Amino acid sequence: MGERKFTKGLGRPGMAAQLRETVSQVVRDSSNNQKCFQVDPLDFEDYITKNQTVFQNDPQRELLLYPSDDVSQVVLPRRYRTMDPSIPSNADTTDCSLLTKRCIESYLANWHVIHYKYSAYSGSYIQFPSEVFKNDDFKEEIYEIDTDLDGLDKDWKTIKNDSALFKQGYLYKGPDGGGGASERMFANLAGSKSFKRRFCILKQQVDGTYILEVYKDDKKGDTKATIVMDLCDKVVRNSKKGRFCFELRMADTDKSYCLASDTEPELMDWMTKLQLALQHNSDKREDKVPENNKEITPSDKNMPIIPPNDSFGTLKGLEHSVNPQLMRYARETDSLNAHSRQENRRRLFAVYPFLQQPSSYIRQDVLNQPADTISEPYKEKFGQRVVIECQALSFRLQINNEENNGSANQVEPYFTTMALFDVRSGKKISEDFHFDINHDSMTNLLNHDNQIDGHKFIEISKNCKVTKNWLFKQKQVIILYNYKHNKIVKAIMCISKPHSDIFLVLRIDKVLQGGIVRVSEPYIKATTNNKDNGLKVFKAVKNICQRLGNYRMPFAWCARPLFRLYSCELDTSSDFMTLYRQELSKLGDDDMIKILMEYRKPEKMNKCVIIPGHVQIKIQQLTSIPENVLTTCWTAVKPFPIPPSRDHPIIEVAELYPEAHPQTTYINHIYVYPLSLAFDTQKHIPRARNITCMIQLFDSDNIDSKPIKCIYGTHGQLLSSMCTNVLYHSTNPIWYDEIKIRLPVHITPKHHLLFTFKHISVDGSRKKQSNISVETIVGYSWLPLIFKSKINVDTKFLPVSVGLPAGYLSVQPFGLGKGYCGPEVCWIDGQKPLFSFKCHLLSSIYSSDNHMQNLFAHAERLEHSKITTIIPPETETCKILKVI
Repeated sequence: MGERKFTKGLGRPGMAAQLRETVSQVVRDSSNNQKCFQVDPLDFEDYITKNQTVFQNDPQRELLLYPSDDVSQVVLPRRYRTMDPSIPSNADTTDCSLLTKRCIESYLANWHVIHYKYSAYSGSYIQFPSEVFKNDDFKEEIYEIDTDLDGLDKDWKTIKNDSALFKQGYLYKGPDGGGGASERMFANLAGSKSFKRRFCILKQQVDGTYILEVYKDDKKGDTKATIVMDLCDKVVRNSKKGRFCFELRMADTDKSYCLASDTEPELMDWMTKLQLALQHNSDKREDKVPENNKEITPSDKNMPIIPPNDSFGTLKGLEHSVNPQLMRYARETDSLNAHSRQENRRRLFAVYPFLQQPSSYIRQDVLNQPADTISEPYKEKFGQRVVIECQALSFRLQINNEENNGSANQVEPYFTTMALFDVRSGKKISEDFHFDINHDSMTNLLNHDNQIDGHKFIEISKNCKVTKNWLFKQKQVIILYNYKHNKIVKAIMCISKPHSDIFLVLRIDKVLQGGIVRVSEPYIKATTNNKDNGLKVFKAVKNICQRLGNYRMPFAWCARPLFRLYSCELDTSSDFMTLYRQELSKLGDDDMIKILMEYRKPEKMNKCVIIPGHVQIKIQQLTSIPENVLTTCWTAVKPFPIPPSRDHPIIEVAELYPEAHPQTTYINHIYVYPLSLAFDTQKHIPRARNITCMIQLFDSDNIDSKPIKCIYGTHGQLLSSMCTNVLYHSTNPIWYDEIKIRLPVHITPKHHLLFTFKHISVDGSRKKQSNISVETIVGYSWLPLIFKSKINVDTKFLPVSVGLPAGYLSVQPFGLGKGYCGPEVCWIDGQKPLFSFKCHLLSSIYSSDNHMQNLFAHAERLEHSKITTIIPPETETCKILKVI
């Protein structure tokens, strides 16, 4: 049986479907044949070069091309903020990295400035240089309708200053004369009822006319009469009506005004002022007469010829007048006005710049400026700078010092530092500023290993030498225990992002004696009347300083907000600050941040132990650079007169986290912060306590190598080592000391930090310990400054060794905990990381960012590829650029 016709048509597409399929196929075929035409961007420089002849012959070429002599390069001598560049004079950059070389060359090179010859024409029209000068006669027009006459009447003092003819006072006004009225004789003016006492004011109106206003009294309420001086003819004295009487007579009528004064001088003064007012009005009328009588002729060159049929101005209102004289007057008036409008006429665009150009607009020409006034293209950026000065520090525990004529004095030496803490970011934002508050008698108690000659000169800059005594006075305080010194403590601190959560923290250390709680009891229990306790403490400290004068222990601290809470303005009040005792478990910077978070909560701060005493610190905004200032690198800042103009230098305290900006000066410092040491579980040295950490910088790991003198001491001098404070009988010490190190220009893989841990013997009264050394080394640890071509920074955890073998830098771990290669080292507690510390780099020749350091290292490899055949692949360059 065959298939039905209906069934055969089910699988076939209809005519409409076939048509749509055909059209779609045609569209697809046509779109595939069309290719996108890619247009390359226009090369402007190439187009200008090819069509240079066309542009040069174009009449409007100034609008198409820049002037060929517009851009030029100018070399300016580099100007430093300091007396000399801060780069060390003995710096050798031969073997330095490419980044270090280029940075030092940039800091020493002169400025290359692009000068635009026609820069004066690059702004708007009002900034174009104009040869039209402003005339003094071009004054602002003042119209009567825009003038507040009521305000002028009320403020008569202003009118008095502007007008020379001004007078006011009381006069007696009599009856008006004229019209055949009989004159009366008054023998006694005071007894006459015809004269009324009135307050009169002679003043000038805005249009220049003078008037005499008559009021009932000096309150100037309602005006009783107003006499226009233009209508007056003369002022005459009339003795018939009174002894001190005068009249103002009108010009065209017989009317007159009768006035009288109390005294003869007052009468003469009024008559003189009124006559001057009349003379002023007559002169004004005489000036107008020649202008009105001037003959106007059409032959005048400057006079426009008025067509007779044109009607404008005054003629427009008189075109239907039948009076020929009035028509003539109107024509002459309009011609005179047209002629006056042409006189002293100014160009509109020549007048406009003087009305709109700001007075503060000053053009700067680099080539024509003198050397001292050239604007610097690059400047050293600072945040908000403040001057901090310690004015007073005292404790209740005091003694009477015989050397000071019985005045109260301190009982022992103190070591003080100041720094800024940012509670919001949770970090310390400035370096420590060390200053010495000790009296001379207390300074003599300290045992200094390196006694310096105070009269020896130190050269801080070229041809700039100062004595050591003057240089170390930046640590002195102005008032201490009511004893006045001639020395001041001052520091300049910088804050890039000021806010109310920045605190100024003062830490006070003392000579190592014992536990913090025990040595602070005499201070807490001290009274103002009892000096015996202070004498006992002084005698004990005097004996201890002979052995332990070089070792410190934490004692007290205080803090205050640097800015106000809500306004974020600098808090310049000199309020006394409360002193708190240092707690053994809250010594680190992180613990200080936690305490400062609750500083404004009294219920939290009441838990801290208060030491009776106070600190007064003066804070003020830095408005101008004072003299004899030293930078954080101890370089003299201009101006720096020699001999010094002040008794002490002022130190600039560096900001640890400044805002990102182009570097313009040399600085190369690293700050080392020993944090903690865990010696409670070690068994190699059972009596290891009272531990201090000594930091040194070496350039070799040989046994006979010596440390580099590059560590800043408390007085700013460069030392070979620096020790932290000591916690009495603590096997797990926590430190907050800051070690500031000046890094060498060229850092090699041999440069490293060496940490030496020492046990300090505090109790020396025992017979067995009388011959024992004060210091006993209990361990070593070290850190290379360079690791994988980068500066080793951030927080580190290192193991501690018992000894220090030769070549200890070659000790490297095998990995996977399988030991170390290199010389044999005896580790404490199985190579556990017992020692923790952190470093912060503040340098303008080295980068602490890993990505930036990779970029600089890759650029150096590309630079060396010009000499060698090894070329880094382009894919590596792209990867480094992508992560930045």
